[in-house]
Amino acid sequence: FGVLADEFNAMVAGLREKERIAGTFGRHVGREIAEQLLRNEEELQGVERTVTVLFADLRGFTTRCESLAPAEAVKLLNLYHEHMTGLIEEHGGIVNQLVGDGIMAIFGATGRSSRHADEAIAAGRAMVAGLVDLNAKLASEGFDAVRIGVGLNTGPAVIGTIGSPRRMEYTAIGDTVNTASRIESLTKELGHPLLVSAATWEAADPKPDGRCLDPVAIRGRSREMVLYAVTI
Repeated sequence: FGVLADEFNAMVAGLREKERIAGTFGRHVGREIAEQLLRNEEELQGVERTVTVLFADLRGFTTRCESLAPAEAVKLLNLYHEHMTGLIEEHGGIVNQLVGDGIMAIFGATGRSSRHADEAIAAGRAMVAGLVDLNAKLASEGFDAVRIGVGLNTGPAVIGTIGSPRRMEYTAIGDTVNTASRIESLTKELGHPLLVSAATWEAADPKPDGRCLDPVAIRGRSREMVLYAVTI
């Protein structure tokens, strides 16, 4: 009985440790991804999947920071990220990176959903529409209203961990990701808060309300791209 008790206690301790790791790791990559990585180490090496990548950015945040104390800038960002992260996760996305006022999210990273383009578009629309509630919250905290731009792209990417043994990061790598970032940067120039690539538009079913724009040059690409402005 003593041996069995020791084995049982060891098993319980192991489960608790795994739960602790999943909970802590989940704050960085999302709970679902953390549990998946703990179950299947092959995922750590990277797998190629078709995904939809979302990039979002606050408009004029760098200029705004000139008039904000560092602590106030951090408070503003925390309110913004908390609001937007919730909306992304509600629509099945994984928030992959928070870099300053920028957000990168992946839809379809686990390979469980074939509707990642629809989910990403729905998330993008919710994020832009959700500015009404966010700005009301910001006003109550003494901040001016904010605006955002959101860009989406669908295509193949390698999903996995990169880095050194001392510092690893779970992310998506590939041209699909780079192009999504470039599309987001065009939202201000083209005057539309939510832009999606033709690949994302074609993958969406049903098609959202929106319109096709004239072909536009994308930095780093030899050919112009067709983008769609999605109605909020």
